[in-house]
Amino acid sequence: MNLTSDLETWPELYGVPSISRRISIARPPSAPFEDSDVLVLSSRSTLPDSTTVGSVLLYLDLRLSLTITLRSSINQASAGLRYTIPLPESDSSAIARYRWEHIIDSHGSDEPPDEGTIVKRIKEDGSEEEVEIGLGLDPDTGKIGLYEEIWK
Repeated sequence: MNLTSDLETWPELYGVPSISRRISIARPPSAPFEDSDVLVLSSRSTLPDSTTVGSVLLYLDLRLSLTITLRSSINQASAGLRYTIPLPESDSSAIARYRWEHIIDSHGSDEPPDEGTIVKRIKEDGSEEEVEIGLGLDPDTGKIGLYEEIWK
């Protein structure tokens, strides 16, 4: 094994690692709520702009049940690669579309593909919020449905 030549083939990484926290999730028409303390750690990206199609980064997504106590449980934990994929042509408000490949997943591998479109919304106070919109498994119904997650 030639470690030097292996390192020379690694892609250059850009930007800085990031930390994101989920503020709420909604499954329209139901109102937004939050039942988990969700933390996502992301690595630097393979492209200067991580919203550019073809960009890849590593992520760790940890979701703990609320309220946090010594008896709190992990609702979900996953880690893997996040790919930036082409935006749907019909959505002009979208900033980026991502696919999360769950290399490690506490729920196993039989879940539907994890993809979401990121949009910016203007709140009533004039500030912006980042919203992830996608289709996902509703744990209460066991059916695939629309979700909206607000991230900070």
